Amino acid sequence: MCPKELEEKYKRKAKAFKNLKHEYISPKRAGMVEALDNSVGRIINKLDALGIADNTIIILTGDNGGNFDETTGGLKGYKGFSHEGGVKEPFIINWPGQTKPGSKNDAVVIGMDFYPTILEMANLPLKPDEHLDGVSMVSLMNGTSKKLDRNEVYWHYPHYHRTKPYGAIRKGDFKLIEFFEDSALELYDLSIDPNETQNIIRTNPLLGEELLSKLKNWRANIGAQMMHENPNYNSNKTEIKRRKKGM
Repeated sequence: MCPKELEEKYKRKAKAFKNLKHEYISPKRAGMVEALDNSVGRIINKLDALGIADNTIIILTGDNGGNFDETTGGLKGYKGFSHEGGVKEPFIINWPGQTKPGSKNDAVVIGMDFYPTILEMANLPLKPDEHLDGVSMVSLMNGTSKKLDRNEVYWHYPHYHRTKPYGAIRKGDFKLIEFFEDSALELYDLSIDPNETQNIIRTNPLLGEELLSKLKNWRANIGAQMMHENPNYNSNKTEIKRRKKGM
């Protein structure tokens, strides 16, 4: 999807770097980022030309973390993974008259929060019986609050894509990951270990049990879909594919 001229531009630039793990991908990704930046610029310029920039909210974010290790700023994991490199995303918002230019906030938010947030921004009613998953971020954006009225965030990944199926909960600075295949647990204190290098589940068993209980209760309450056996699974075909891939 990268424009050819931008791919060639970053291939030339990449020759000056020594630490690229995916030389055939990084120039394309860099070119795509530049193309996205240019597109955002075109939109902003058009809003200015139409005279509606001061009455338009712009939200820029992503749907997951980096695509490979070198795009996550040193954080563990990437797209698909439960670790910080896979779940931390860019998030920039311009809300004229409400957000302060250059301001930052470290509150933990999640994708489901956008729906109730945009409803409140547009002065539309929130239906408590329908909009159950997210919390409005308006108080963070206009500076009336430093954090949301919420203790935990959860996410659920019950399939195979780059990583094994898992569920996760973050409460404050602690994050627990449960892998469904073997019930393995990982617990991290992100305040002192943002790169998730030390699994502290063995030294904090009570905290692990508390977070795991909350995670299981959340899955039950929302009716989260879990894995079930594939009746058409053929182990011989799987082994052949692994051999072809050199695994």
